[in-house]
Amino acid sequence: MPGKAKNKLTKEERELRYKNIEIEWIRENLKEIIKGEVDYEAILYMAVVLDYVLAELIDVSNEIAHQKNPSSSVIEGEDIKDALDGDLELQELFNDLYDSTELL
Repeated sequence: MPGKAKNKLTKEERELRYKNIEIEWIRENLKEIIKGEVDYEAILYMAVVLDYVLAELIDVSNEIAHQKNPSSSVIEGEDIKDALDGDLELQELFNDLYDSTELL
């Protein structure tokens, strides 16, 4: 339809984009993994899960960074790795990621 915005975002999509979670990125990755279409509710659910995991990781990393240097508010890569190493569930979740990279 001419003049209609092709990619108009719903309220939920705007809220998730505000949290820096890209719905389209999640959809494309899920489609690639399962080799098919993905239900919109599944995409939103995954976005909420990712938001929760990232918030938890940032919180723990921030605590570690603050313990190392109370006067700094910078989270370094080593702080994130320490957070992952200190939490068995997060470590298992991200094991393939940081075993295969030399950034951490």
